Formats: sequence, structure tokens, C-alpha cells
Amino acid sequence: MWAVTGAQTLHGRWRKATPVEMKDRGGDQIVLLKAKGDWDWIVYQDRENPLPGDRIVVAEITTRQVKERSKS
Repeated sequence: MWAVTGAQTLHGRWRKATPVEMKDRGGDQIVLLKAKGDWDWIVYQDRENPLPGDRIVVAEITTRQVKERSKS
């Protein structure tokens, strides 16, 4: 389940990301299949945010230009 802006909730399938999909990032990553916008998305730990706590990034997997970040 993915809660997105506007209180919309998306349900679907996921799988572990392949090494090719993970690119240069380590750690565990997952791919959300046919999720928001019927696109595949990759989920990984946000290591760029200086705020304390664990955060994630959800990015459209092909270009990674469309991203959403967790708030907490």
C-alpha cells in the first residue's frame, strides 16, 4: 500500500530490485510494479536528506526524474 498526496492509496505488487536497477546505490531496494500512473517505481533509502531519521525516496524507475520523498 502506498499513501500518496490527496489521501489516495495505491495497492499493488512489488519485488526486490535487481543489481542493474539499483545502479550505484547499495542497500535493499524494491520495485513497485504498475503503481502510481501505472508506472514501475523504485524505492530506496534517502541518503541525501540531512534531517535525522530514516527516509525513503520513491522514483519512477526508468528516468528517476519523477520522485517523491517521505516526510518522516
